[in-house]
Amino acid sequence: MKKISHKFLESLIDKYDGITISEAILALENALSRYYGGVEIKSIKKDGNYQFYKIFYNKFNELKKDVVFLKPSDTKNIEKILVRNLKLYSLQNTLQKINYCISKEKGIVIGEVLDKKRNSYVVATKFGVAILRINDLVLSEKRKGFYNKGSALKFCIKEAKIQKGELKILLSRKNQAILKSDIKDIFTKPDDFYAIDRIIGEKILLFTKNNRNPKKEIIELAKLYRERVRVEVIR
Repeated sequence: MKKISHKFLESLIDKYDGITISEAILALENALSRYYGGVEIKSIKKDGNYQFYKIFYNKFNELKKDVVFLKPSDTKNIEKILVRNLKLYSLQNTLQKINYCISKEKGIVIGEVLDKKRNSYVVATKFGVAILRINDLVLSEKRKGFYNKGSALKFCIKEAKIQKGELKILLSRKNQAILKSDIKDIFTKPDDFYAIDRIIGEKILLFTKNNRNPKKEIIELAKLYRERVRVEVIR
């Protein structure tokens, strides 16, 4: 095989989240380079196909390039390296999205509880499967069934990193940003509350200077957390 089609690369990247054609070509160049002992590999697109070349200097110090011709025996080994590269690029893209979520959205993400392990819960998020450890959940919520299988609620991303070729995401339910996010979603005028506090397992305290309290929204927040909501008007 001398050439690789654009269509083939498109079908290849469909399996990996966030990978572009340019990244797929770079991954393939890297895979070929590693297979051929570190020699520089470059590609040229022509008529919808990509031709790959080995770039090297000969014994006369002249810059040369040879067409890469893949034998059937080469393909499987190169494919293993390519898959590793594509998976890593995909994980890096996802990690970048998570870091953006942490910086711009306080790391708030909606997750669905999939399973319970000995010391943790497995949670599905838009970034992939994550872990909620026992020491990062709220015990009063656990007693109320918040973490039953199939439950969907907000979490805060505590940590995310690529470890041993896998994306590791740790969640928390203890971050105050979760409550603030729920208040923002429920209340028409969330900015009326200049301070928020929560005595976990008992009540939520909202401090405002506005005498008019939206009762329906207060009730909705109380039902969501299954805790009393107390509004204190500070003059």
